[in-house]
Amino acid sequence: MNADKTKLVFNEYVIPKSITVDNVSIEVVQECNYLGQIIKLGRKNFDKEADRRIPLGCAAFGKLRQDFDSPIPQCLKTKVDNECVLPVTTYGAEM
Repeated sequence: MNADKTKLVFNEYVIPKSITVDNVSIEVVQECNYLGQIIKLGRKNFDKEADRRIPLGCAAFGKLRQDFDSPIPQCLKTKVDNECVLPVTTYGAEM
């Protein structure tokens, strides 16, 4: 376990406490980034995550702009969009 990268997130029903592993205190946070997604307990997580993913999808599309402007068939452009841009927007994967 990498104690420097490890974070603790508590919900509203638990009293947050400090946890120490091998004399290193684990940081308590309200939100964290896990596998490309912002993890935050509560209902406001969805708005923040959507606001983060939309620009990521736009950036992925921008990186492939020359491919979309090229004279390749539309079916290939659709496949590129489905394989490279859509996962970034929907899953938060980074390109």
